[in-house]
Amino acid sequence: MSDTDVFLELSVLYGPFIVGMMIGSTTPRLFGITLSQTVVYFRQYPDDKPLLKGLVWLSLILDTFHLVMVSENVHFWYIYCRLPERYEGLPSFHWALGASIIGTYLITSAVQCLYILRVAALNGNKVVVCALSILSVLQLVFGFVLWGDLTVAKSLAAVHGTLGQIGGSIELAATTDWIRKDRECGEQTHLIHREHWLPHQVTRPSMWAYRDLSCASSLTLILWLVLPENFVFITFTLIRSKLYVNSMLVTLNFRKAARQALDSSRQTGITTSKFYQDLDIDDRVDIELSTMSLSSAGRSTLVNNQRA
Repeated sequence: MSDTDVFLELSVLYGPFIVGMMIGSTTPRLFGITLSQTVVYFRQYPDDKPLLKGLVWLSLILDTFHLVMVSENVHFWYIYCRLPERYEGLPSFHWALGASIIGTYLITSAVQCLYILRVAALNGNKVVVCALSILSVLQLVFGFVLWGDLTVAKSLAAVHGTLGQIGGSIELAATTDWIRKDRECGEQTHLIHREHWLPHQVTRPSMWAYRDLSCASSLTLILWLVLPENFVFITFTLIRSKLYVNSMLVTLNFRKAARQALDSSRQTGITTSKFYQDLDIDDRVDIELSTMSLSSAGRSTLVNNQRA
């Protein structure tokens, strides 16, 4: 392989990798937010069940591991292989990339476990919960298949279109989108009237998180299939793991603010159901909302209290 071919492949394949590394792994916007949200969680919810605490610790450890592995892969490609005698290592599969792939899929599965539990609590449909669980397990299996394909091929260019990447991306996109739609439909069933404005505000941050995850997962799949000769998909792959962890932490940390908003709403005469009195996933909640009436004056007061 000539030097020209090597640097052409580097610019086409690995340019997006460094972009994804810079955006998704090293800037305070994502990994730094993960650290800060973790600190906030343990300060605000010291009495949470060990299951939730363990899930947060596991996600933080996996996310840090993912950052270290991606950094090692960047060091290998952009520093170690820059010497002329090491150019042949540029298109090769580095072990750190495989480790980061496994980290991404483990993070995805861990966070999806929390979301599936929330869907089970809100929806109660066993068929939906079982389908989501199967899709989540399948995307994890396909992640290991992709790792195996890369290990055997020893070259990134040789694994475009493999069962592992295509299958994993399809399962991931389907699972994320299904979780988002199922939660959204559950909300719309009970938020038809204007007097349901408060529950809509309480659950909106979770919907934003689901939307971002669905977009990132779908873009990963589309770019892999449409541009197999390019590495643009890796940008969203690196960001995706950070989005999953941050969305989980935001969902958990929002419970206190939601309870404070509900306490304020009670002072204005709003009647709430058990679902909005307990946003945890410990028990199955009653999603039947009581009739609510909220005057414009009370609504303005509630908004001011939430902002404060």
